Amino acid sequence: MKFGFILTDFSGGGAEKAVLNICLGLKDRNHEVVIYIFNPNHQYVLPKGLKLVLISSKLKTGLLKKRILAYQLNKEINFESKKAPFDLTISTLPYADEIAYYAKLKNHFFRVANTLSAEIEKLKYKNRLKAYKRWIRYKRIYSKNVIAVSSGVKDDLQTYFGTSLGNIEVIYNPFNFHEIRKLAKENFEQPDYEYLIHIGRFSPQKRHDVLLNAFLKVDEKIKLVLLTEKNENLNLLIKSKNLQDRVVIPGFQKNPYKWIKNAKLLVLSSDFEGMPNVLIESLIVGTPVVSTDCPSGPKEILDSEVFSKFLVPIADPESLSRAINNFLENESYPSIDLGKFNRDISLSKYEFLGKN
Repeated sequence: MKFGFILTDFSGGGAEKAVLNICLGLKDRNHEVVIYIFNPNHQYVLPKGLKLVLISSKLKTGLLKKRILAYQLNKEINFESKKAPFDLTISTLPYADEIAYYAKLKNHFFRVANTLSAEIEKLKYKNRLKAYKRWIRYKRIYSKNVIAVSSGVKDDLQTYFGTSLGNIEVIYNPFNFHEIRKLAKENFEQPDYEYLIHIGRFSPQKRHDVLLNAFLKVDEKIKLVLLTEKNENLNLLIKSKNLQDRVVIPGFQKNPYKWIKNAKLLVLSSDFEGMPNVLIESLIVGTPVVSTDCPSGPKEILDSEVFSKFLVPIADPESLSRAINNFLENESYPSIDLGKFNRDISLSKYEFLGKN
């Protein structure tokens, strides 16, 4: 079979990493994969066997640029289809989804990797008109042929945008358990301190402010490692909390798993997600997690009552610090079944979509 994936770029985000894992998995199952991007920036290394096509425009922003990119995308896909037609094309993240929508591609699905209603509700506080226009745009784009990365995202699309259930397929992100555990065992220069870990770009969604306020009430002998790109505004936030000596920022890591494996705990402080990969990856390598009970994903992962004390309300540093400290004092964590996130289950669903 032949698959095409469309995204903005391969910057170091969770959605981009998930798409790369899907592409690698399909390639390993002897399918042909072509990836289309609109920005040359990428931090992830693309392995051999994946064809990458850059589509660009000299225009910087605006609807005209998106229309031009859509025309070029359609042209490139039609050219590639002459060799062999695509069984399925998939775009992900709103910018790429909008371009793909304008391109009017055949056999195409939009892969939604976030809880879009939360994004729009936050935008309302800044600009209600802009939020309304975004709601209209998303409602139009995500009306049919949608892949939701979690049941929470599916419910959000149905209730907030009116997408009919018959037009939404839930496919979890695929995880190669063996490869993740193998990478976690790579040589690692163990820091001479115990640490908690947080992984995520510095953005309002990830709520580093909540994370740092919670960390203020954690034992001073423990440090906090932030696996994110270095950012001056993040440095200023850390400094404002007087945490310069307790927070470590190694920068983006191509292999984060050895950092996760050696942490005492992984913490997620987001206001919203789609399906947070880092929680699953952390549990795969045996590192416990504490998370906000944000829409959506965490509750689907920690789906038993025994995990309730490890899920806390969003925007609540007091509850987050209490959950962290409760774990550090007891250091006991329930066992968990992650079988539903095995990559073969997810990849089989993509193959099924391509055949229908």
